[in-house]
Amino acid sequence: MKPVREQMKKRNLDWMIACKNPTPIEFFRFIQPTHKTRAIEKYGKILNEAMRLCKVPDEQSKLKNIKETVNCNSDWDVWLLEKRAMKIRNEVHETNAEVHRELNNVVSKRAIEPNEESLRKKQKQLDDPYKHLSIKEQEDDDGDVYSSNYASSSLTNKSQLDDPYKHLSIKEQEDDDGDVYSSNYASSSLTNKSQLDDPYKHLSIKEQEDDDGDVYSSNYASSSLTNKSCSQQQTFERGKTGEDITVEEQERRENGVSLSDHDHNLVKNLLNELQQCSEKMASLMRSFQVYRDYSVNELIRNEIMDLTPSSEFVLRYTNEDDYMQVIKEIFEPVDELFPESAIKFLEEFFSENCTHQQWDNRLENLLEPEEDLFLRKLKRFLFETLPALQNHGMLEDEYMNTYIHPVLKKALWRFSGIRYIPGNQAIRASAYRKSIMKQEGNADRSDGIAYTTSEKPYEICIVEGSRPYVVDDTKEMSDYIQNARAGKDIINYTVVSEVKLKRAPPLQLKSYMVQSIGLSLRFYLMDYLGIYRLFEIETCEIPTDLEGVNLFPSFFRAVVTWASKEMLNNEKS
Repeated sequence: MKPVREQMKKRNLDWMIACKNPTPIEFFRFIQPTHKTRAIEKYGKILNEAMRLCKVPDEQSKLKNIKETVNCNSDWDVWLLEKRAMKIRNEVHETNAEVHRELNNVVSKRAIEPNEESLRKKQKQLDDPYKHLSIKEQEDDDGDVYSSNYASSSLTNKSQLDDPYKHLSIKEQEDDDGDVYSSNYASSSLTNKSQLDDPYKHLSIKEQEDDDGDVYSSNYASSSLTNKSCSQQQTFERGKTGEDITVEEQERRENGVSLSDHDHNLVKNLLNELQQCSEKMASLMRSFQVYRDYSVNELIRNEIMDLTPSSEFVLRYTNEDDYMQVIKEIFEPVDELFPESAIKFLEEFFSENCTHQQWDNRLENLLEPEEDLFLRKLKRFLFETLPALQNHGMLEDEYMNTYIHPVLKKALWRFSGIRYIPGNQAIRASAYRKSIMKQEGNADRSDGIAYTTSEKPYEICIVEGSRPYVVDDTKEMSDYIQNARAGKDIINYTVVSEVKLKRAPPLQLKSYMVQSIGLSLRFYLMDYLGIYRLFEIETCEIPTDLEGVNLFPSFFRAVVTWASKEMLNNEKS
């Protein structure tokens, strides 16, 4: 064996013995593997060797206990999530850094006229802009590749100077273990020619795939796919509006492509790797591609698949069996959220009309002790919201604040503990999208916003309302589109924010929309599975007074189903 291989083996053994919790996930974090089978095999070998060499009884017992209880496959799945989250976070960070570098470059060029010395230096850099890319790595029999943390930034060989891209296609030699190691520092400066031509192209990097069919990427290589020489190489042109723009940016503008919607692409790349859709959903995806070829609307432009029952796509382009199976996958658990006992109670409670005095008596009876937790919450909810309908002369402009907002707010608080804030306020996720995409105008606003109960609260639901009787002809569709766009923004913003906080993204994340139009209340949800999918949860008529008893059971069932904890609980899986 070569000395390097002996050193790596000794390093792994020392780590295994000294580590307080030498589980597979900790070992994977230590060696940064790229192949599942080989990584698990190496962990087993090192663990057995450590047990043989360890002379301390307590340490031996600890290692034996770990060997008997660990689940390598589960730890590998966790490791993949961590790697991919780190990749996205690093790409977002590097993109922001690149924007700042370009901005500083533009400002400095405007503020300072270049002298002869600076021109000579710049010309020298332009003559050989790829010099920093030539790093010579050392390779041992084990197939592991190592490079010095300090020497990696300056090592250059003749072959790489002759061909500055040659090192990017080096075929690594593989030994029995086949693991590839690289220094955290050496990997942080890898850049290929296509990225020099297009500094934003790294946002859609195709990761390498191993024999197991899993897709992996280096945690560290993704963190510096763009460097200083890239910005030095960019040629600036003067746009019609007077701003400095790159040639690449000019080409994108001419082709109508936005390069600032990178968070959208990052979310898609990450979630596409971690999610799998059913055969029926794949069939709907193919139908949606056909629909896109023949139709143009705002939802299509935002890559939103409208799966509500009355949408043009569902009525004209989908196979009914495929559509119903997908709906069943989503809503079969939802149908169980409102128990039969609660349905029976509502039907009995609103079985007949009553006088005002009789309604007062019924409301007081709602406060009587109730053993069933769900029924107790439901009765308290009725007691808090029904009195508002006793004011039959309610004005139209008071409608949202007097009835709709209180019903939604109290339902969310009662059944899921979620905070709801009514009032015309900016949607944070929309503001983020407009900032990233450099879109003109202020952020979209909502009549009410609900927030998650996590450590960092995110928007989870937005509400748009109208007056109950006089509704503009275009308001229904404009609110519907704005809600759908906001639902997509919420998913993108939440996933990117979680990744930036070094947390694995929530794979089953959903956003929710409520639309009050006329005397109709509609509840929607959106998720992402290969594409943004918009579903209708419930639609119900809004009772305007206590005489419309036949409307109350469906109304309260729809509101409570939407507000239930199980519906709004976005788990990370």
